[in-house]
Amino acid sequence: MSRRPRDGETRLPHNPRERHQRRSQPAPAAARTPRALSFPVHETFDSSTGLGTATGSAVFADGGWLRLTDNSTSRSGAWEMNDAFSSSLGIVAEFTYATWGGTAYDGKRGDGLSFFLADGTARNGTGPSGGPLGYACGGSGGRCTSDGVPGAFVGIGFDEFGNFLSSNVGNGGPGATPNRVTVRGGGNGTTGYRYATAVAGPGGTVETGDRAHFRTVRIEVLPRGGKLLVSVASDSGPGTAMQQLISGYDIGTITNQPALPATLKVGFSGGTGGATNHHEIGDLKINVPANLSITKSVDRTTAVAGEKVVYTLDVKNDDTNAVTSAAVRDTLPNLTDVTWTCAGLAGGTCRQASGTGNPVDTLADLARNGAVRYTVTGTAPAEPTTLTNTATVTAPADRTDTTPADNSATVSSTVTAAADVSAAKTALGTVPVAPGQEYDYRITATDNGPSAAANVTATDTLPTGLTFVSSPDGCTATGQKVTCGPRATLAAGASVAWTFHVKLDPAYTGDGTGLRNTATVATTTPDPNPANNTSAVALPPGGRVQASADVEFSKTSKG
Repeated sequence: MSRRPRDGETRLPHNPRERHQRRSQPAPAAARTPRALSFPVHETFDSSTGLGTATGSAVFADGGWLRLTDNSTSRSGAWEMNDAFSSSLGIVAEFTYATWGGTAYDGKRGDGLSFFLADGTARNGTGPSGGPLGYACGGSGGRCTSDGVPGAFVGIGFDEFGNFLSSNVGNGGPGATPNRVTVRGGGNGTTGYRYATAVAGPGGTVETGDRAHFRTVRIEVLPRGGKLLVSVASDSGPGTAMQQLISGYDIGTITNQPALPATLKVGFSGGTGGATNHHEIGDLKINVPANLSITKSVDRTTAVAGEKVVYTLDVKNDDTNAVTSAAVRDTLPNLTDVTWTCAGLAGGTCRQASGTGNPVDTLADLARNGAVRYTVTGTAPAEPTTLTNTATVTAPADRTDTTPADNSATVSSTVTAAADVSAAKTALGTVPVAPGQEYDYRITATDNGPSAAANVTATDTLPTGLTFVSSPDGCTATGQKVTCGPRATLAAGASVAWTFHVKLDPAYTGDGTGLRNTATVATTTPDPNPANNTSAVALPPGGRVQASADVEFSKTSKG
């Protein structure tokens, strides 16, 4: 009596028609010299791009899906890119997948699908159905008897049934465990494909149930310090957060791991056994990884209005990959007269050495561990505010930044007001006055900016011989001290004048030089130039006093 195949076993289907279909599948392509892959890559699987080749049961399904297997038993299919990339680059790959419509065996559907990298010069091919997921070699008793994907380097399985971890796959494993994301090493034929590590899928499953609940997976393979590190993240459906599942696993620590080939190509595979599902890939994006960062500092956290503010931007690249045309942008709200310079540090080249204008928008080329430094100068605004300033660095289209959180830097400075208020005093009129006569003084306060001046006042201490009489502008006197104002707000560039009457003592006998005096203006706004707050010396009208003796009277008697 026949039985359904156990998942993890590599067996030909019992149905003669299925056996014929499997034997009549196209033979794997011969080894070839691959073309260099152009980045970025976007494969939509609508059969129009022609970026890869399907083998085994893989077909292009409706709606732009690559169907690795349908929901029949004992299927395996694969798809591999036609072009390869230098293994020294590493990659960042993001794809969507869906598993649905299957039949359970032992209470589980399956088997699963895998993302893999293979030697760029290896022929295409599909591994066994069932537990190997079309990637690893398969057999029984910890020994492979059926070939895996040719020239495989690393495979990451999304294993519903659980046998990608079993001892019947890839020359051994810790034991079947369902709904795991599992890493296996490379191999060829029946050698290798060793178990590396495994974690539970998000929410305890790797199934989606239907296409509408497809999942997005992000895989990074990064060269780092002579190692090649793999990281895997996945969401649990549209609109859900990515969860980091595997971080920085060193592929080189896998038992009997093949040497890193010069080039690698991307592939997907899937398999069913007694348990089934449709296994589909919906979208694929691939790029070269990079890790740019930017830091920013300011020369002062508090700036006076109108002062120069200087920012320093340090843009760096780590050792992942060189980056050409990294975009550096710095928008400086409320700053004027912006200028900048750029200096290339070790491994960094500025596309422009200097520039003017706001925003700063320029490019830099950064070798591995390269850096450039920008010095940006601008003039603080006239009125108090907070300067919040963010600079960014953005990788070009052919790079994906693996740590985008450090691609921007923000600093803040507080701008305080400053008003340069100056004083002027003059006597009105040109005809000298005589003792006992009255005349006017005018005091003028001018705000030379940059900010508006608040609560502007003027004071004038009259010399002996003069007394305050009145003021049409509201000035008052206490003893010899005359006070004018305050003017609540005086705009930058504006002036305010106060006039007041004084009387020369009738007993005054001097020539006016003893009446020399000054006026002083003040504001509650910080004044950056107090030296001009006191006026020049003012003299009476005409610059002197007309003495009583200079006044002639004539008398004529009538007789």
